[in-house]
Amino acid sequence: LKGIPRCPNELSDHYNPLEANLSSLISWTKGCYIGQEVIARLDTYKKVQKRLVRLLLDEVPDSLPQPLHSEQGEAGTITSAIKPRTGQSAQGLGYVRTTQLESRGDLFFNKGNLRISVRPVTDWRWCTATRGAGYTWPPRPMGAPLHPRTSPCPRERCTA
Repeated sequence: LKGIPRCPNELSDHYNPLEANLSSLISWTKGCYIGQEVIARLDTYKKVQKRLVRLLLDEVPDSLPQPLHSEQGEAGTITSAIKPRTGQSAQGLGYVRTTQLESRGDLFFNKGNLRISVRPVTDWRWCTATRGAGYTWPPRPMGAPLHPRTSPCPRERCTA
């Protein structure tokens, strides 16, 4: 897991580009396009409700997507997770409520009767490091050759 969001887990019509940290791919000067008013309103009034973040997990969930909780209630969703190698902690990606990220409260998911601890990583360098280094939109499947940017819309490439 290199921290690159993929379709349909992290990139789908369930999440908007601001939540997915894709604001650098949005044209703020282009004329009319579908969703422009919604995106502009979310940005202007700082109403983005959740953010895509890297997660450090004590264990990998049994199934995905996995609801995330805090002491205050629902806190987000784990969308991808792996256990890289022996001795390394599990990692993942997920959407976490911005209020939860600001409060820095404890996060967990339930696995049977156990509460499994989750720590969000809010250092955004992990997701921007790939820009300009063969990053394509829509994201390519693992092992697929690099291809030119063919579409601004992920729906043409995924079946979410």
